[in-house]
Amino acid sequence: MPLPYAVEQVEFDNAGSGIRLSGTLSLPPGPGPHPAIILVPGSGEVDRDGSLFGHRFYLVLADHLTRQGFAVLRSDKRGLGQSGGDFASATTYDFASDTDAALAFLRSRPGIDGRRIGLVGHSEGALAGSIVAARDPALSFLVLMAGNGIPMGEVLKARGVAEAQGDPGPWMRTLLSIDPQAVLRQVRCPVLALVGDKDRIISADTNIPALTAALAANPHAEVRRLPGLNHFFQTAGSGELSEVEGIDETMSPRALALIGGWARRQTSGR
Repeated sequence: MPLPYAVEQVEFDNAGSGIRLSGTLSLPPGPGPHPAIILVPGSGEVDRDGSLFGHRFYLVLADHLTRQGFAVLRSDKRGLGQSGGDFASATTYDFASDTDAALAFLRSRPGIDGRRIGLVGHSEGALAGSIVAARDPALSFLVLMAGNGIPMGEVLKARGVAEAQGDPGPWMRTLLSIDPQAVLRQVRCPVLALVGDKDRIISADTNIPALTAALAANPHAEVRRLPGLNHFFQTAGSGELSEVEGIDETMSPRALALIGGWARRQTSGR
């Protein structure tokens, strides 16, 4: 069955880095101008579709959001897939810079409403998206999926001291240096922060109070604990990564409906 929306393969430049990035833009029917969403991927060598553990997480998320009336841009990280640049030397700030480039690209496109563009970031992508939102007052909204509210050093220590001490590289050093609460206190756009209560990477018990405190001064922020969902927002048993591949659903319909409905409310009437 054909998709009820158009799909384009696109390229855009991060002029500051001299890197050309490659992605997929899905477009709802009609001339627009459409509200738009940029998906900001989580850590690791993740392609534009979020191909991990036998699932394509970001493809499923993009499909749902496009069916809700959003143009959705998802891209290969720098140095991966068809995007240029060097992944091995990239840091969270570089991924934020690439998201800035994606925003500039969408704002230049006919058929996209530049006043109604939001970010949906997953895991490290939530942190990168927060960095972008903190310095871009024109951003329409921000969704944090399994974003950390406590510093990453504390997240890693909770999972085992060896992990926290593991890598001296630029990516890890940068990640450990960022205070997510300081970043989030600078965000003025509406924010929806979601953590699954079976997430074994970003613990709901420690991160939800931290996210709530960081966003307390933002009257348009909402923090939600989602029962039964793991780090990838699947309905899970233990929540351990070892079971992700064996779960039939790629993403919980509850989570998809919550994100899509909330994003629509932020862009309606603008």
